[in-house]
Amino acid sequence: MPVLKNSKHEAFAQALAEGMSGCAAYRQHVAETGTKTDACMTGASRLLADEKVSLRVSELRKSFHEVLEQKLGVRQETIARFLVACMETPVEEVAENSPLAQEVKRSRKFVGKGEDAEEWEVEQVKTPSKLDAAKELNKMAGWYQPDKVEHSGDEKLLAALAAIKNVTHG
Repeated sequence: MPVLKNSKHEAFAQALAEGMSGCAAYRQHVAETGTKTDACMTGASRLLADEKVSLRVSELRKSFHEVLEQKLGVRQETIARFLVACMETPVEEVAENSPLAQEVKRSRKFVGKGEDAEEWEVEQVKTPSKLDAAKELNKMAGWYQPDKVEHSGDEKLLAALAAIKNVTHG
């Protein structure tokens, strides 16, 4: 599918394909400044219901996955293995040349006093958070329940629906 003719819709589709939420993508690329969250959610839903926009998002996501897999050799399994390694590898086993080493700091420490003091090099290796790795793996596996979102307009909507029922059944 070619690039969408509407540049705002194309930017919205690209933002979604890159992982941005619908509301945030709509707010950043389509909505006027100061648009309220409810309006952004509605607008994002409306755009996603547009067949051309949803097909474009799917195409962009597919091409991104193809680049990851074919050119870089990265698949979901690769990421899952990394996350499991983050969770299961004891911190003291992570050396500076390990794929799990995020940062290495070296400092000098003196042990003893005076002429007997010995200088030691201390190395600290920072590793990914085990809890963050577990959360990400849970997201990938779809093990989280969807977040419940409450809207302040529910009471107005229920009142409007009740009024419609009274008119049609009245």
